[in-house]
Amino acid sequence: MSLRILKNLRIDAVFRIDALGALISACLVLFLIWPQPEIFGLEESICEGLGLVAAMFFGYSLSCSIWIENSVHAKALLGIISGGNSLYALALLVLLAVKWDSLGFFGLLYLSGEALLLFLLASQEWRNAKDL
Repeated sequence: MSLRILKNLRIDAVFRIDALGALISACLVLFLIWPQPEIFGLEESICEGLGLVAAMFFGYSLSCSIWIENSVHAKALLGIISGGNSLYALALLVLLAVKWDSLGFFGLLYLSGEALLLFLLASQEWRNAKDL
């Protein structure tokens, strides 16, 4: 499974898609998961951290999508978000392992699904960066 559709997009569109995903993640964590810790099994402090990082990724990707046109730094900027997404996905997997016993079904579903999507996205972003 891959996100090869990103291969054919302009670099600013890849950043917009990344920004949209980060915004959705931040909203999910801050407005759905955080208010209902009993359903997901994630403490408020963890949700706040995850939401803050997702919001920062949203700001970074949105900024890059606006200013990336004809940038000589496009490869580096895409590599940065690819690395950030990979680290965030790794953090989600560590959280999944550490909190396994206390997570609810929806917490398990969210953490594993988000990590999988982020790893797929990051790998395609990395390939795109190498091809620039």
